[in-house]
Amino acid sequence: MSNLARLRELFEAAIALPPGQRADFAATACGDDLALRHELEALLACDDEASDPLAASIAATAASHFDAATPWLGRRVGNYRILSEIGRGGMGSVYLAERADREYQSQVAIKLIRGFPTADALERLRRERQVLAGLVHPNIARLLDGGTTAEGQPFLVMEYIEGLPLGVWWAEKTPSLTTRLHLFQQLCRAVHYAHQNLIVHRDLKPANVIVRGDDTPMLLDFGIAKLTAADASGERATELRAFTVDYASPEQIAGLPVTTASDVFGLGLILYELLCGKPYKSGGKTGSWRESRPARIALQAEAIWIRNDAARIDGDLDHVVHRALAPEPERRYNSAAALASEIDNYFAGLPLEAGPDRLGYRLRKFVSRHRAAVATVMLALLGVIGASAWLVVERNRAVHAEQQALTEARSAEQTTEFLLRLFNDADPENTRGRDISARDLLDHGRELLGTTLTDQPLVRARLLSALGEIYTSIGQPQRSIELLTQSIALQRAPGADPLRLANALHEVCRAYTDTSQYPQALAACREALTLRQALLPASDVDIGHSYDSIGLVEQGQGEFVSADRDYRHALEIFIAAGAAHREDVASTHHNLGLLAAHKGDPATARTEYETALTIKRALFGEAHPRTLNSLNGLAQAEQSLGDLVAAKRDFEQVLALRLQVQGDDNMHTGHAHNDLAAVLQDSGDYAAAEIHYRAALALFVKHLPADSMDRAGTTNNLGTLFEDRGDYASALPLFEQSLAIRQGKFSAPHPSLARAQHNLARCQFELDNLAAARPLLDAALATRRTLPADNAERFDSEVLDAEWQLASGHGDIAAKNLQALSLPQGRGGYRRRARYAEALAHIAAAKNEWSTARNAEQQALTELQSVVAKDHPLYAQAAARLAYYAHEAGDDAAARELLRGALPVLRMALLAQAKDRVDAERLATKLGIGFNK
Repeated sequence: MSNLARLRELFEAAIALPPGQRADFAATACGDDLALRHELEALLACDDEASDPLAASIAATAASHFDAATPWLGRRVGNYRILSEIGRGGMGSVYLAERADREYQSQVAIKLIRGFPTADALERLRRERQVLAGLVHPNIARLLDGGTTAEGQPFLVMEYIEGLPLGVWWAEKTPSLTTRLHLFQQLCRAVHYAHQNLIVHRDLKPANVIVRGDDTPMLLDFGIAKLTAADASGERATELRAFTVDYASPEQIAGLPVTTASDVFGLGLILYELLCGKPYKSGGKTGSWRESRPARIALQAEAIWIRNDAARIDGDLDHVVHRALAPEPERRYNSAAALASEIDNYFAGLPLEAGPDRLGYRLRKFVSRHRAAVATVMLALLGVIGASAWLVVERNRAVHAEQQALTEARSAEQTTEFLLRLFNDADPENTRGRDISARDLLDHGRELLGTTLTDQPLVRARLLSALGEIYTSIGQPQRSIELLTQSIALQRAPGADPLRLANALHEVCRAYTDTSQYPQALAACREALTLRQALLPASDVDIGHSYDSIGLVEQGQGEFVSADRDYRHALEIFIAAGAAHREDVASTHHNLGLLAAHKGDPATARTEYETALTIKRALFGEAHPRTLNSLNGLAQAEQSLGDLVAAKRDFEQVLALRLQVQGDDNMHTGHAHNDLAAVLQDSGDYAAAEIHYRAALALFVKHLPADSMDRAGTTNNLGTLFEDRGDYASALPLFEQSLAIRQGKFSAPHPSLARAQHNLARCQFELDNLAAARPLLDAALATRRTLPADNAERFDSEVLDAEWQLASGHGDIAAKNLQALSLPQGRGGYRRRARYAEALAHIAAAKNEWSTARNAEQQALTELQSVVAKDHPLYAQAAARLAYYAHEAGDDAAARELLRGALPVLRMALLAQAKDRVDAERLATKLGIGFNK
């Protein structure tokens, strides 16, 4: 027995005795081995002090024994060989290691835990490892494995994260306040995810956060601070009370039970350092908050970039930190998610949960956060007054129009009275302190119009149009349709201004388009165009707006040729109108980019979006919703072209700014979630993709009718995610739902219908439902074969048809059809080219031509490798298929090498019953490859 194992055995025996008998036991049991006796007595002394959480000598003493006793560099721990030490702390030392058995290339971080856990404690540690290994979150370093060394020392194998510790990142990169806060929100949401899985971190601190090169934070050591705890029977278990005193909550210091509130406190300490660059040390804890608040510390910083943030930190962010660091757990934020949401409130200018509960504060927040919205309301509604007043002046110039002038004057006066009443009702004195949002203001205006100005229908119509336009702008198209429909009905009365009617029709067309009600949208747009053409010169920009809106509707209906014609007609008018209408030029370039994307031409789409983006940035700045629309389009084009890094960067920026500018309850924010999810899915981050798809779908369900195309699209996308995971049973009803929505809107042939038919056919095919797949595939092909031969979506259906023919026993037809296809070109076609090569491999395999199949699958792997990394699930699936073909061709060595790299990825990404994973597991067993599942 080694000295270390003997020491552990004696320690466990000694602590089972009453404290007064331990010294005699140590003297007797150790005999003449004085070194062993001294070590045992030191550990027993540490155990006696364990009830005092401030006894840091526990970790120090254990370190002196274990580190000195065992030189770990170069040694093997489990399946890993230790390469170098990368850190150490009170819990133990951390080493960089690699697989020792060469089954696959992988570097990990191994933490050797100090201490001598009992047998019961080791069993609890094993169970807790299993729970912690289930934490799968994009901001949490995964626990991969664990066990005990030959000497009985516990160890944990964790995902190795390359990056900078949070403090180093902060100092070297000097990130903006916005960047720091967004990073902090990611940490909060990761902690909340763990809390939902009943896991508390217990040792949150900057040293346990690594920031990757793309500024993504990763939390380390989740749940490791608590290795063991008393079991259900109440029997004593050895517990390692490990935490960092400077980052411990008051209840941890006092030895009280640790809850999720302790992690909220830890997050508050991290936020404090992120804001001002200094740790919240004990001096700050005992001193006045006024002296230690982050804004004050930031103002005293040497670095000017920190001092410059002091004014933004002062007030709201000070309150956030103060609330998170409340000494009493019940006074802190009730969850880490609530803390993240509080930062959202800060970005949106909303009153904070931690802010002063005063009416003046809430009113200031209302005005500051809604300057643009309130200004829009005021300008739109005052524009009604202005128009009436202008008419007063103009009509007064005509000696025969005195009565009309009086009528317009009364309209202006009545509109003014309406506005005064609206904003008087919003005064804090009349709301009993209730926070009034811009949406509240609009809703109240709508309610007022239901009971006022009933004897002035034209004035009421103008106000209804103004409010309807605003509802469209803030992403509430259904409410807009209600108001504008009322306005249009009033303006069809004799004596109404036909141009005002045309404007209302144009606005309701926009709202109908936003809700995918294309027939209603087209009817309204065409009526507006007819009215404008009858009353305005052919070069008038309002006629250009009508053409642009009609093009958008035609595009939604799949009428691409007509849409292109009308967009270009609009563009000619806007360009001829000069610099004053650059915004309209940008808008039409954006729509042309959208059209090119729908036509399967991402390169042209990127050019159009870049043109639009250049103009919009110059006109509006980076954060304007219209700028974000074009940035989002550019990211979609980048994704289609295979530039996933650029696409992810731009989508993340769009979502961050949408949340900041438009909030988390907005349809446009839903689109941003959906689009970011799509690129995360393409990048192989399936867990994060699902989070964003579901966030988008929740917003669309809340704000849009059940048959909206946005709901159909995101439902479809979620189905493709389940497909990628091999969960075809879950994907099937989503594809069916998406198709049902489209069938209620479109008649064949239609590209949107064909897309849904193809996806449902593919899912049925993967489920081996060949009979169910065939009519769906035929319907998709009937539409797509009218497209050019090099169209990407046509290519998809042709390849699926070849695979169906092969599965139905018609391999010759499948081969012939594949040979007739033109391969997609460019980087963005990588996935389609890989699918094509995979189909060729299947055809060869069906004829037992294993060498040919292997070469074809190798081509698929090469195509994927041009864009995605080796740890991408798609790459791993192709590698596993290639391993199978290599095995059948007699090259088991190559098969083993491929499978060792692929199978761990498949186990992480795919369901256990997914076909590719099942096949890979079966082959691994056949080849005698062992993995810890």
